[in-house]
Amino acid sequence: VLGQEQDGVGGSFDASQSYQGDMYNVNVWQYALSAEQVSSLFISGRCGHSGHEDNAQVSFSDVNDQDPQGDAQFVDAACGDNKVLNFPSGDNIANYLAFEPGFEETSAITVCAWLRKTTNDATRYWFSYESGILAPVLSS
Repeated sequence: VLGQEQDGVGGSFDASQSYQGDMYNVNVWQYALSAEQVSSLFISGRCGHSGHEDNAQVSFSDVNDQDPQGDAQFVDAACGDNKVLNFPSGDNIANYLAFEPGFEETSAITVCAWLRKTTNDATRYWFSYESGILAPVLSS
């Protein structure tokens, strides 16, 4: 689920923990990327392509094929065919995008994305990633 912090699998949202802003180029791998791979993704930039995205179990193209809920929407990204996933308002549990990861179990995962909190500067994105070994095993 993107746009909400889950207190339980697939739900238990808290409006005060909802995301407001944009997400772009969200990719999920079923293994931990190396520091060099994550660095390559960052260096390629928000609109770039490092090649590591080709091996993602969930690519941003997969995310773009989903239906956002509530006020969440895809808007022009100004770079390529993919759209930016926009969450225009916070404090709303109806705004999210859910997707199936395409794998049932994993002991390691990496999630990388470009994020922009709603500000007056439309160019102010930052790169975020989480990578590592999971304990206990993640299961869908």
